[in-house]
Amino acid sequence: MLFLIFRPIIVITTLLPYIISFLRDWHRWILWGPARQLPEQVLQVRARRLTTSISALGPTFIKLVQLLGMREDFVPKVYADEFKKLQDQVPPFSLKKVRQIIRQESGRTIEEVFEQFDPEPIAAASLGQVHCAQYKGVKVAVKIRRPNVEKIVAADLRILFFLLYVLNYFFESHFLRNLQVMVSEFAKMIKEEMDFRNEIKNSKRFRENLSFNPVIIIPEVFEELCSERVFVLKYYEGVRVDDIAGLRRLNISPKWLIKNLIEIYTHQVVVEGFLHADPHPGNILINTQHKIIIIDYGMTVSFDKRLRQDLLELAIAVVREDVHQIVACLFKLQMVEPDANMALLRDAADVLIRLKPSAGYEYRRIQQIVDEVLKTFYKFPLRLPHNLVFLFRAAALVEGIGISFDPQFDAIEEAKPIVLKMVKQIYLPPKKSLKDKIVDQLLDIWSNWQSIKRIIYRMEREEMKVRAHESDIMEMRAFLSTLMRRSLLGLASIGLAFISTLLYLKNNNLTVLFVGYFLALFIILLLITLPIKRRRK
Repeated sequence: MLFLIFRPIIVITTLLPYIISFLRDWHRWILWGPARQLPEQVLQVRARRLTTSISALGPTFIKLVQLLGMREDFVPKVYADEFKKLQDQVPPFSLKKVRQIIRQESGRTIEEVFEQFDPEPIAAASLGQVHCAQYKGVKVAVKIRRPNVEKIVAADLRILFFLLYVLNYFFESHFLRNLQVMVSEFAKMIKEEMDFRNEIKNSKRFRENLSFNPVIIIPEVFEELCSERVFVLKYYEGVRVDDIAGLRRLNISPKWLIKNLIEIYTHQVVVEGFLHADPHPGNILINTQHKIIIIDYGMTVSFDKRLRQDLLELAIAVVREDVHQIVACLFKLQMVEPDANMALLRDAADVLIRLKPSAGYEYRRIQQIVDEVLKTFYKFPLRLPHNLVFLFRAAALVEGIGISFDPQFDAIEEAKPIVLKMVKQIYLPPKKSLKDKIVDQLLDIWSNWQSIKRIIYRMEREEMKVRAHESDIMEMRAFLSTLMRRSLLGLASIGLAFISTLLYLKNNNLTVLFVGYFLALFIILLLITLPIKRRRK
């Protein structure tokens, strides 16, 4: 009960100074005023302090900030870079609590369940910790959920939704609305990740989906020992996929490793539409038998067939530099609102098609594309579906590993034959007869004609409406607000001169008249010389 009372106080007092700072960045005096332009060094200091404060708030906020670190389309890069550094560095909970949880879940003691059990955890994260043990002669990894973590997460999510509700009520912002949507998605994701039974289903699906490649190992899960709070799988020794020195000691061929990683992740997205959403280097291991071991199946994202086809169409449109098709694909992928400003969309499409390797990026092309796309989405009022964020992250990870081996590694050239092979197998549309093609064209013509008739009908009834984009409305609002303040200052200067004149006539005091006229003249000159600032798109 005390926790439920004090937790909101702790969270709000920790976050409130940063919320006020961000609001002041938007409006200097929170409710009005121009935006603040702070130096990069100031933003870096604030980002570091925010990351430190967040890490002290516990698992919910650590996980949320880690997710925000992947969303450079959503938060400025200076913050995303600091958020990426945040790791689940939390102290482990005691062996006594581990014993209690295993007893509650299995009805038996640790000694009755396992032949051996290492009391020291090999990893401690925000949602749980992992111990090594032996079960039926097999070395296993036992993941145990933290005590009461579900109550902490539930309370934190209520606080987050309350804060966002209040902020959205008082401050109308495209960013705040999108943040509310993202937190809703995060709430679903973390609840699924806390229920270890989902990892059983995900591991089965990955094992089935990736069975085509004999070098991949999805560790065996001991379902009889698993529950909502305990997950047990076979333990495999291996070096992290980003441990270049360790991989060289194992004589791992860079070409072999990169080819398999590209094939694994391309197959997950293009063929199966089910992606391992936490491609952290610590979750991909290579053993002495040159097998790739994938662990931790709590976070996954799905790509339905329609989405995969739309992604393919977007890729083809970018290759052809077809701006109109790129814009159409952005609508299909729901990256924009239906009434979005077409000029902004053309700007975004133009950024996409003009991506060229620049100095320092001669070979790291995927990371450059990711950076440019995310900057485009942050600059323009667009949105990037969360599953595409994880896809970008996986692609950048694979490229980073390749460049660690070979600075001239070109991931796009390496991926082309693999992707084309899978695309030809899965997505080439079936050949249609001449009759079917004619029918399709006639249906398109009929649909377009009906749309034209509806437009003409509405024009005749004077029902056509012109919608302004949110960015245009915000610019006009800022312009009118500035103009109103200048008008009020002008009236104030006139009033000051008038009052000074009355005081002079009454008291015959030249000092009062001089000071009043001087201040009035100074305000008028200031208003004349200062330009009206308008926010640029």
